[in-house]
Amino acid sequence: YSNLLLLKELNLIGFFSFEGETRLEANFEPHINVIHSSDGRITDINDSELVKSIEQRIKKKIRMVNVFVED
Repeated sequence: YSNLLLLKELNLIGFFSFEGETRLEANFEPHINVIHSSDGRITDINDSELVKSIEQRIKKKIRMVNVFVED
């Protein structure tokens, strides 16, 4: 655990929570996480135009958007 905290301090990984679990994030580019309800699998979508559209709509910079899908 201390190794993970060190990697976080070095900005090599990040954390986010999903359904009470802490998940690791290594993709620091603004992106969309598609989280599948059936198995918790996460698929990154790196679509700069979609990210830019979301940022324009909410008038804020984003690092990550989590989208939960039913499957």
